[in-house]
Amino acid sequence: MNRHEQYGKVYIVGAGPGDPGLMTVKGLERLKQADAVVYDRLVSDDLLSCCREGCEKIYVGKESGYHPIGQEQITEILIRKSRLGLNVVRLKGGNPFVFGRGSEEAIALKEAGIEFEIVPGVTSGLSAPVYSGIPITHRGLITQCVLITAHESPDKEGSQVEWDKLAKLKNAALIIYMGASRIESICSELMKHGMDPSTPAAVVENGTLPKQRTITARLDSIAQEFRTMDFHPPSIIVISPTVAMRNQLSWFEDRPLFGKRIVISGNREQVESLRELIYDLGGETLSIPCSESTPVTDKPYVNGHSVGQHISGRTDSEIRGSHYEVTCARDLLSMSPKAAFATLSADAMDDLSDDIRRKGADLYLFASSLAVEHFFEAVGYETAANLLEHGISFATTSAAAHTLSNMDVRNVNVVVHEPGDELRYSIVNLFSLI
Repeated sequence: MNRHEQYGKVYIVGAGPGDPGLMTVKGLERLKQADAVVYDRLVSDDLLSCCREGCEKIYVGKESGYHPIGQEQITEILIRKSRLGLNVVRLKGGNPFVFGRGSEEAIALKEAGIEFEIVPGVTSGLSAPVYSGIPITHRGLITQCVLITAHESPDKEGSQVEWDKLAKLKNAALIIYMGASRIESICSELMKHGMDPSTPAAVVENGTLPKQRTITARLDSIAQEFRTMDFHPPSIIVISPTVAMRNQLSWFEDRPLFGKRIVISGNREQVESLRELIYDLGGETLSIPCSESTPVTDKPYVNGHSVGQHISGRTDSEIRGSHYEVTCARDLLSMSPKAAFATLSADAMDDLSDDIRRKGADLYLFASSLAVEHFFEAVGYETAANLLEHGISFATTSAAAHTLSNMDVRNVNVVVHEPGDELRYSIVNLFSLI
């Protein structure tokens, strides 16, 4: 067998602009099959959670002015892993062949004799404006679109962007990537070469994500608005008459929970279903999943009592309303009040707890009484009590609400959602009251 036939294959996959739902079906299939994933800074954690068990995840993220892992090192990782016989996914934000270095990586793989495949992704320049209600083209108004990068290679002499020609284009939309640090000079160059200062312009920050923000202004004032509103990368600049249509077509930022931060605690299935619901309503979620699958052989005691003693003489209905939120006596045998967090490492848990402490949340959604325990365990009793007093607690069961009250947390607005209620409307109505 030829030694090259023993190598693994590298899939250079576009992860899309941020919203995990915008990744292609083919890209997701490749991700789920990978032995190793080499991923960038802006790749969604939700996508990484789709990797199969045992998949090696290698972070190689870079940002403007900070490149802890150079491009040559990234390429070397891809070659080395594939030569070990691993199938590797190189997961890149957006589309790997649009203002990324996917083509450079593919050339290096070709020269090294490594088989590769390119899976295109949805690029941010063609999705962030849409999520802001700004058409890329519009019949009778815009007939051409130009994708531009404002971040050019420092090795080049001068700029390859012909601002003088772009300024004179008619019926065109200019979509500019990586222009946050140069927005003043970009606008100045276009106006200097004849573009009308009143041309509508927009900047979309964190496009397609729950924390997306959009500003619109005239070309001669968009840079000042950008600084005043303290916008930052990643941002897409749009200069086009269609920006004026945003008032009619805005949809993503108009959803009922847009701009709300919601902490969810529950088991893996509960967290996933609630996260999807909140995301559909426009909210940003922070998840604290907890496990309810610790074997009884490892944990023969519950709350200091033997399992047999704890359930002796109690009916299934009594246990269903107990501190552990179980459905029958048999389920109690596999549960532990100190069950480990299922999906988060200790470092990740510390990062999440710190995020909650610093930024807070608008709603704390507890799927069960066990979820309440895990939340207090994760962030500490005093911190948890303080956070809840400054936010809203939403308990999905009466047992969870009862557990919250037992924690002696004061001034907490607990809204109980019992099975059969429409949770979606309960949450929306809750926010409509505050």
